[in-house]
Amino acid sequence: MISLCSDSELIYSVLNDFGNSKYIREYIKLYLDSYGTEFDFQDLFLQKDTETGNCTAVVLRYNSQIFALVSDDSDLQELFPFLSGFSQCTVVADKILKPYFSNSDVCCEMLRRGVVPVESSPQIKESNAPKEIADLVGESLSKDEKTDYYLNLSHQLRHNRVSAYACYLSNKPVSAVILSNTSQSTHLITTVYTKEYFRGNGYAKRILEHICCDPLKKYILLCEEHNLNFYNNCGFSVADTYIRFRL
Repeated sequence: MISLCSDSELIYSVLNDFGNSKYIREYIKLYLDSYGTEFDFQDLFLQKDTETGNCTAVVLRYNSQIFALVSDDSDLQELFPFLSGFSQCTVVADKILKPYFSNSDVCCEMLRRGVVPVESSPQIKESNAPKEIADLVGESLSKDEKTDYYLNLSHQLRHNRVSAYACYLSNKPVSAVILSNTSQSTHLITTVYTKEYFRGNGYAKRILEHICCDPLKKYILLCEEHNLNFYNNCGFSVADTYIRFRL
């Protein structure tokens, strides 16, 4: 049985019980910390076993993004048509759902432990200007996606849920990385982007090396398979795999 849930404590409890899909779990926590359960652009659903009452899946909808955290006991026959009902959405889910979707792409969870950098570049600094980051990242987004990204980033920066770092040339950002601040042991990297003209110069790598600097923390992000070599060169390794598909 799948139903809408507005009980934040229950959702946190379920997320902590799920041992798999660390990236998706941290992403749901980030949005839950940022917005709670009271905004109409965000819904959280729980799937429960009708016999035991145990939660078997958590689904987050944020505008046109869906994150599905699935346990081995989930009723996939129910979950698949439920997810398919979100038209025009991009879904990130555990690979257990791959047989149900023919148009899915494999994405890799990349993990890196913090290492104190030898030196930092003076061109890299923290940014508190969401518009300049949204304008940079927005060159690859539609108008509606750019607006959603700007509003979300503004809110999260204002409430210290994320930090934005950028590499500047002539006082203009050419590459940016967004880092979550919600976990004590793990940082979720939600955005890595370099302006197309400046790609291949190592700017994103320099930002990642600059910010992944706490040796007591882990840093995770999601990437497509064709970007594996880049993130391997940045000190990341594959920890898990997911699927992403467009409905």
